[in-house]
Amino acid sequence: LVHDNGIGIDVEGYVSGALPQYQAEIRAATSTAQPTYITPAGNGLWGENSRDWILELQAEGSLTQEYLASVIDAYYGLWGAWSAGVGSNWGAYIPKTRSEIQTMDTMGHALLPKFFSSDLTWMVMLDPSLTGTFSMTYQSSLPYTWKSQYLLHATLLGDESSNIIGNAKDNRLGPNSGTNTLDGLGGEDVGVFQGVCAEYTIASVGFDVHVTDQVSGRDGVTVLVNIEKLEFANVVIQSGSASCD
Repeated sequence: LVHDNGIGIDVEGYVSGALPQYQAEIRAATSTAQPTYITPAGNGLWGENSRDWILELQAEGSLTQEYLASVIDAYYGLWGAWSAGVGSNWGAYIPKTRSEIQTMDTMGHALLPKFFSSDLTWMVMLDPSLTGTFSMTYQSSLPYTWKSQYLLHATLLGDESSNIIGNAKDNRLGPNSGTNTLDGLGGEDVGVFQGVCAEYTIASVGFDVHVTDQVSGRDGVTVLVNIEKLEFANVVIQSGSASCD
């Protein structure tokens, strides 16, 4: 949808899209990284060991789409935890992580910031069955954080007494109806609540802020750590303030 009918493809039979110059850059990066056995011969960084698949893509004119998809997947950490082979995309693309793309596939790495955000910017709704602590900071002991390190915003659902650890970026974090701790770590972070400010009690406890929702079954009891602002339905206040004004 985005590539074929938006950016546009430089192959006969495809839509002439809105970003022909960007597609030309995608084509140049694809040609550089593509296998050594097709014309023009690339450096084999992508698809060298996937001959049947690559020849099928070449025949249908979709090399650039699949190459870009491979770069995107690795860029956002989707293959970081994969240990069944070398690289990413089942071994079809040699770089596995964002840092490896930057050093091994410089043209592919240069493409992404021109169209995509460096982080995933929507509010992620965490599964209501989640227990324990969800981390948005990479930890080698938690394979899912290869992906979650690129999240900016997340909110808990359900009523489990679970927690969120943010990252060094500007996070927006939300509680559920249980007892939660939201730790923003670095950045300018915001605790996000569903109701109007007057429906909550707010208390500073040491360096933390405790927020208790007076409406049952909504935002529960929340301990805010390293959170700079509180956002309610009607107002945003500094975390050190006990007043809704």
